[in-house]
Amino acid sequence: LGLLYVPKEEDASAPASPDPWAPLLAEAGLDPGALVPATPHVLPPVPFGRRAGWILPGSGATPGGALEVTAAALGRRPVYFEVRHPSSSSGQPWVTGPQTARSAALGAGFTLLTLILWAAGGSFARRNLRLGRGDRKGAFRIAAAFFLVQVATLLLSIHWVPDARAVLFSLVRTPTALILLQAVGVYLLYLAVEPTFRSRWPRLFVSWNRLVAGRVRDPLVGRDLLGGVLGGAAFAGAFRVAHAFPGSAALVGRSSSPGDLSLLLGTGAVVAKVLDAMADGFVLVLPGLLVLLAANALVRRIPVAIAIAIPVSAVAFSWIFGFPLPTALVLSAGTYLLLLRAGVLPLGVAGFVSLLLLSLPGALSGPAWLVKPTILGLAVPLALALWGFRTSLGGRPLFVHRED
Repeated sequence: LGLLYVPKEEDASAPASPDPWAPLLAEAGLDPGALVPATPHVLPPVPFGRRAGWILPGSGATPGGALEVTAAALGRRPVYFEVRHPSSSSGQPWVTGPQTARSAALGAGFTLLTLILWAAGGSFARRNLRLGRGDRKGAFRIAAAFFLVQVATLLLSIHWVPDARAVLFSLVRTPTALILLQAVGVYLLYLAVEPTFRSRWPRLFVSWNRLVAGRVRDPLVGRDLLGGVLGGAAFAGAFRVAHAFPGSAALVGRSSSPGDLSLLLGTGAVVAKVLDAMADGFVLVLPGLLVLLAANALVRRIPVAIAIAIPVSAVAFSWIFGFPLPTALVLSAGTYLLLLRAGVLPLGVAGFVSLLLLSLPGALSGPAWLVKPTILGLAVPLALALWGFRTSLGGRPLFVHRED
């Protein structure tokens, strides 16, 4: 949540306002009486004459329980305002750190892994289509659903202005083309992994295939939905608890603290985050399957293939989410354990729920703009868990009355 204004020359010569912060605090819904003055740590990227900082204690926005507020003004004009968690880096895109050798190596490894996955996915998909084993209808449904969800996310996230040409240009230029490319990748990955896994490990895709076929009231689908919600909630809870302890950087690395301040922009931003987490949670399962499939093609023994797939996927975990490699190895091992024990659908739901819960501010008390995103976000996995539980009963009553 913030403001950035590039001042003009006349702003520097204008007389200073006695209290330029009042309008900013009022727009942010912050009570000046609840703020504790503090030394600001953020350097605004625009010229300023005065700078002020406060701490909002006990906000509950994060496990740390505090928010840092920074403001700056030039003359009578406010030029900068930001609300963030003290332990997180500034949300400004111009604040960047030097690239370390570790991050460069991880980036190179991730790029190489991506190219290998594209090549392997295309090869496996071509082979399955040639043998007549590819589920083209299912692959098209998943790719189309991914494309529509991502486009809806883009429409809800874009900053609408009264200029149709500018809006259309911003939509068609890069985002839509990138989403279309990602949808093609989803289509190829699904054609690459689904037939092979369906023949070698058919139980992993049972509930998933039923869901893709539209059998949303199937008891097995409901059971796996409920299990995925519980697994994702457990991971998100463990991550938030770990982040609350001192020295958590050794465990979570450069991964950001829980809470995405963009959700404070309103209901549309929350809906966009739900859709984005849903797409990411399910789509991230496919590369993991492809890594395991490629490892199994190199070595026929399944335990050895899993032992190869775990460190390879850990590199992706470390690069995408910023975890140290030991933590990424644990997460990768847990991911494959959940996949082989429960199946594709619970793993996808767990990814969706964990991504969503970790993006929520986590505040159940405080200003309405801080509490609303948390309540709306929590309602989604709760409703999904209730639906899964009710469906898993298969029409049987929850309580059975027995007469003696």
